[in-house]
Amino acid sequence: MSERESRAGPEPLEGGKVELWLEAAGSDGARYRATLTTAEGARNGAVRVDARGSTTFEPWQPSDPPRWLADVARALVRAEWRARAGRADAPDWPRRIARWRAEPEPRGER
Repeated sequence: MSERESRAGPEPLEGGKVELWLEAAGSDGARYRATLTTAEGARNGAVRVDARGSTTFEPWQPSDPPRWLADVARALVRAEWRARAGRADAPDWPRRIARWRAEPEPRGER
């Protein structure tokens, strides 16, 4: 795999890509291995959501991703948590989540 490619293909030319792979799940929440990719490169880490819906990130390598892209990853994991919270018949956590998002416009420049 080249330096400019993640597991799902080349880096986006604009915007960002979030890729999450389920590592563990249970009644106490879930943990996903994460790759957040922009034109500048990929950042690898992990995101965890606990039974109350709180999310935490492990340190990113080689550096922190843009905040807006980390917020997308957090929102994706929280949405999956909400689909399962308090449900006896909750579906399994998805094994993989992959989404592309445009970079938000700077505030005040519309």
